[in-house]
Amino acid sequence: MDSIEHSGNGFGGLTEKHYDHRESDSTSRALPPSPRRIILVRHGQSEGNVDESVYTRVSDPKIRLTERGIADAEECGKRIREMIEKDRVEDWKVYFYVFPYRRTVETLKGSGKAFERSRIAGMREEPRLREQDFG
Repeated sequence: MDSIEHSGNGFGGLTEKHYDHRESDSTSRALPPSPRRIILVRHGQSEGNVDESVYTRVSDPKIRLTERGIADAEECGKRIREMIEKDRVEDWKVYFYVFPYRRTVETLKGSGKAFERSRIAGMREEPRLREQDFG
């Protein structure tokens, strides 16, 4: 079974896939398929969740997951896959959007282990997916 492999770019070997919204001919447009569902996942337990003083030594984007956070991310991926498989649709694929912080990328890599590479349509780093910071 294929899984997401670390490629050194932080995205586990996934390449970004973008759809071309320009007209391919005079009558049609290339549009992405409509999703069957959208699933939102918060990052797993991080070093900052366990010890807030970590933020005084490590910048926020570089905070890592704890061992528990990694295990939780892997379990989350399994649960998402089970949810998708209950639909009994044979040709399903997943597409991931991830905020570019270490802990969110680590969560993606852990969750992604539940999916063969052939089931992953792609991923996209999306900086607009972030926690609200009002303080």
